[in-house]
Amino acid sequence: MAQLLDRRDYDLRSWTTADGLPNGVITGLVVDRQGYLHVATLGGVARLDGQSVTTLTVSELPLLRTNQASAIALGRRDDLWVGTPEGYLLRLTRGRMADSLAPLAD
Repeated sequence: MAQLLDRRDYDLRSWTTADGLPNGVITGLVVDRQGYLHVATLGGVARLDGQSVTTLTVSELPLLRTNQASAIALGRRDDLWVGTPEGYLLRLTRGRMADSLAPLAD
């Protein structure tokens, strides 16, 4: 039987745009093997380390084409995969763009 976690055993904190999130609409969450929380939002991707927020937007990832991230997943090698509403798929390695896939033409 699964054991329930007791919230008193953890520090809880809410993060908002005032704390540095690029947007208040969260579309995905993933925790990497180092314990960083990566957040996909309609304003970009953010990495939270428990103390601060690092954002990745079109200015850092020009192939993103839009700041909107509709999905996020962790790959086998700790790469982050980010999907966009337009169908683009980006692979990030250590916070940098590794490669991208464009949507198939209709």
